Amino acid sequence: EQCHEEQKYINEYPLAKKRIDRQRMEQLRRGLATTSVMRSMSFSKHGGTYKWPLGSVSATHVGGHTRSVQARHDKSEKQWSDLLNRLGRGFGYRAKERQRVRTKELERLLVAVEDAEGQTDRHNMLLFLMRDTK
Repeated sequence: EQCHEEQKYINEYPLAKKRIDRQRMEQLRRGLATTSVMRSMSFSKHGGTYKWPLGSVSATHVGGHTRSVQARHDKSEKQWSDLLNRLGRGFGYRAKERQRVRTKELERLLVAVEDAEGQTDRHNMLLFLMRDTK
């Protein structure tokens, strides 16, 4: 579980294990939160029947589903690059227009963050109830 580089620090500093574990957990949570926001934003724009995981697709529809999922991923990638361009320098926009476009994009991003937070809260409640009823 531990990297050989971490081991020498853990042996030298007893508190290092707790700190490394905490950093690892924070990094994992940030990664999951970012993924959740990106998924929420992508699904809101490119929704439909193809947002379900592959496990719920019948065997006869796997090929079409896989192509649709790939197309959705391509559209999401384009969506995120467009978002970054609009939030960045915003070439081709006048100052007033740039401000309006940035505000709109940040509002859309905020909705995705709130959706992701709701999903995380539901997940945490489910885990709490599962542990509580054991």
